Amino acid sequence: MKKLYLLMAILCLCIAAVGCGSQGAQAAPTLAVNAEGEATITPDMGYVTYVVETESSTAKGTQQLNRKKSDAIEGALLKLGIEEGDIATVDYSLWPDYTYSGSTRRLRAYVCRNTVTVAVKDLNLLGDVMDTAIADNSCRIQSTEFTVKDPAAASAEALKAAVKNARTEAEAMAAASGKVLGDVVMVSDSQIKDSSVVYDSYLEAEALLSDKNAGISTGDIRFCATVSVVYKLK
Repeated sequence: MKKLYLLMAILCLCIAAVGCGSQGAQAAPTLAVNAEGEATITPDMGYVTYVVETESSTAKGTQQLNRKKSDAIEGALLKLGIEEGDIATVDYSLWPDYTYSGSTRRLRAYVCRNTVTVAVKDLNLLGDVMDTAIADNSCRIQSTEFTVKDPAAASAEALKAAVKNARTEAEAMAAASGKVLGDVVMVSDSQIKDSSVVYDSYLEAEALLSDKNAGISTGDIRFCATVSVVYKLK
């Protein structure tokens, strides 16, 4: 019995200690803010996507013709100084095309389409790359995009700006509440995006190409970042 009473006494003391601790240690007040930041950078490279489309009476024939035209364009691009690793097929398709007369279906031709993207690391070559891609009437420009070689650096700058803006907003909110901003409890990024310029139609690409002698205006790319930061309040 003495052991039982002793055990009950110890248990009561533990419960009392926990109760006192929960009353005395109140959670410190915090302030959570969301903020945005951005970094602006001039594009230093581009991507040109072109389509080689051929037709023939046989599937094999149109593929062979497409390969011949595609190889000719690639060879011309290599002579411009484009590296072989910067030329890549991103889509390849082959299908039969039919004509219809009432309920009668007739094979018109087999169509082969090879979609190729070229990474242009020297923007001075962009116009020449486009010119080379559409030299053959069976080819067309699908899209042209301006971007940067090192997006990580621009993303980091945008994040720094976002964190700085978050602190400015938090300090104003804390002061308005009669508090002083303390240490950071938590910080996280929720979104990073860029505004790469993409010309996604044949007419836009044609207009860009026709203006190459006057100089291609790439504009600037904005990298935007959003962060969430939690601060202690004193």
